[in-house]
Amino acid sequence: MAVPEALLVLRDELPPKQWVSRDLALNRSVVVLTVAAWQAWVETYVNTALATMTEAAASHSDDTDYLRLLDASRPLIELGLREVDRFSTPDAGEVCRLLRLLGDDPRTRWSFTPAGGTLGSDDVVGRLNGWVKVRHAIAHGHRHLPAVEVLGMTKGGHGSLTRRHAAQCATFFRELAFATGHED
Repeated sequence: MAVPEALLVLRDELPPKQWVSRDLALNRSVVVLTVAAWQAWVETYVNTALATMTEAAASHSDDTDYLRLLDASRPLIELGLREVDRFSTPDAGEVCRLLRLLGDDPRTRWSFTPAGGTLGSDDVVGRLNGWVKVRHAIAHGHRHLPAVEVLGMTKGGHGSLTRRHAAQCATFFRELAFATGHED
């Protein structure tokens, strides 16, 4: 997720006079790119697991029990591939649904300590869903950002996205990807 972080560095190199005019675009870009990177990471994770299931068959080509098991699992593998193709909203529910096809519940590992304190599984779900809502609002051109816990608030009750929030987004998803893919 180096591109969103590079945008934050670019923003920091701007003269302070230009921050106001470019902050909004750069901060929004960081969120959109970060959530897109998370979605791509999840898709790659699932596709790699599914490919591993089928590639192992080559080394077991003379093991009829293994080949029978692989044959029985083909419908599940094909279902997984179709579901990855349909995966478009990388919120907690959709990510968990997709990973459950692999027999995995990532929520058991969704607990980590970013700057600012420990996040339990429910906290991670709330932040993940909050960032996906923010990305949705930006990507679909909504006039105002949603009032979610990952953002600050304007006096009008809308979400306010600052450079600090954009950096928190990038950090959160980097740590979430590590926690999701890391087996204890």
